[in-house]
Amino acid sequence: MVAAFKEINFDVAFDETTAAKIYTAASKRLAALNDSEKDKLRQALMRVSKQEVDRFMDTLRNCLDRFISQIIIMPLFGTKYEFENIDDALTDCSLD
Repeated sequence: MVAAFKEINFDVAFDETTAAKIYTAASKRLAALNDSEKDKLRQALMRVSKQEVDRFMDTLRNCLDRFISQIIIMPLFGTKYEFENIDDALTDCSLD
């Protein structure tokens, strides 16, 4: 996290001994970030936490895959669609 903030020259390496005025100044600076800085920070946070995000998504997918055996989309009128997994349901072009 500290490394991601360094990409926008923002020092967030705080601990219990950090003075309250430093926290306050950092909070105000964070609130004042422009869109470009926010985007750069978002990308940096995703980059430095990619392994954790990927691990979380894999765990979530594995957990949900154990419970979802089939996805059925049945419009009021028309064709019934059946899928084995969420990825197939989301990418099937015939639903357009």
